Amino acid sequence: MLSMTGYGHAGRAEDGRQINVEVRCVNHRFLDLSLRLPRTMNAQEAFIRAAAGERLTRGHADISVTYLNTREDAVSVRVDDGLISAYLTAVTELKDRFFPADALPSLSYFAALPGALTEQPAPDDDGAVQRLLASALNDALDQVTAARAREGERLREDLTQHLDTLSALTGELLQIAPTLPDDYQARLTERLGRLSTPVEPQRLAQEVALFADRCAIDEELARLSAHIAEMRCLTAAEGPVGKQIDFLLQEMNREANTTASKSVSLAVTRLAVQCKNEIEKLREQAQNIL
Repeated sequence: MLSMTGYGHAGRAEDGRQINVEVRCVNHRFLDLSLRLPRTMNAQEAFIRAAAGERLTRGHADISVTYLNTREDAVSVRVDDGLISAYLTAVTELKDRFFPADALPSLSYFAALPGALTEQPAPDDDGAVQRLLASALNDALDQVTAARAREGERLREDLTQHLDTLSALTGELLQIAPTLPDDYQARLTERLGRLSTPVEPQRLAQEVALFADRCAIDEELARLSAHIAEMRCLTAAEGPVGKQIDFLLQEMNREANTTASKSVSLAVTRLAVQCKNEIEKLREQAQNIL
């Protein structure tokens, strides 16, 4: 059993390139990927989505990537010839008009002019970047899977405890269910005995039979017991079982509701409510199961 909660972080550095990948996962009904990438890595978005989709399958995942290229060929400098030429023309005119004896400004003056020199990222080797990214992303996803497994084991233990409690409550209901018609017949006979007019035994038997049919919960308890057994099998499974568990819990809640609605006994009502409470606890935990 795996949880949908997990965290992973990995970094790779090679040949002047450095990539860091961080993955945070929480529960979600479907697979939902949210990516934060530097502008220079927008071309890798499709690759990241495909690689993460194969590993995560379900849950909301925030994937953050940082990239640093310190290679000498990582940046190119563009010279704005037109801008420098315009500045030079203006400076020469000023010199001729006002400072005929002064020399022209130095080269550093023109290089410092706003917009004269512009740094631009040079085209990168997409293949090398993707290989480095794949290694870091795979390592981070391995950590997420390991974290999900650890959290899944804790969820399995908690689910097992609630299933044990639910099974015990169902066992109590199974013991009480056969006694309900006899208890009703005893109460009805006592009440009728206070009347002056006697009631025919056959009529009394018919009333008890109708009551037994209305309050019969044997089928509901049998299905609930079967669902509990199936739930134990699912909690022991290794693959994704979250959706199956969610459906099964809906059926378990249906049986508990029907049992409560048929109740004519405070004991049955109390136990049915406790069953619904345990099922709700199971449902809360199941929301985070992959």
